Amino acid sequence: MPKKGAEMTNATKSMIVGMLKAGIRPAKISRELSIHRSTICEFVKRYNTTGSIENKKRSGRPPVWSKRDNTCLSRLLKVHKKATLCTIWRLFNECSPNKVSQRTIRRKVRLLGLVRRCIKKDEVICRRNRIKKINFAKKYKNWTYDDWKKNHFFG
Repeated sequence: MPKKGAEMTNATKSMIVGMLKAGIRPAKISRELSIHRSTICEFVKRYNTTGSIENKKRSGRPPVWSKRDNTCLSRLLKVHKKATLCTIWRLFNECSPNKVSQRTIRRKVRLLGLVRRCIKKDEVICRRNRIKKINFAKKYKNWTYDDWKKNHFFG
């Protein structure tokens, strides 16, 4: 059975019309194609009035976002990993012919599976401590596991 709310394909609609012209009743068509009887009856009524299997043009605003916009946004996010939403939005509007709001960018970033995270800053080690760490590593680089185990600061 097709997904509830899914639109019938033109092939299915053509099959329904062919079965109707062959004299098959809507109830039998419904059982054969596993489509609800009311859906078949509504389609038959619409077909009889319009004479076409095509749907009426739908009202509403066409989508502004395209697949190309998705790739553009994901590329920007990969290149500018530390950029803020405002920066990404500005960069996106510069490279895309479609101008979108920050809210749209936020929504699409979430849909791409990315979430906001704070980037941990690297600890700045002063020169003196860096030298101490290097000397420590050089001094104990040849130690074995047993040597470390015997030492008091191994744990």
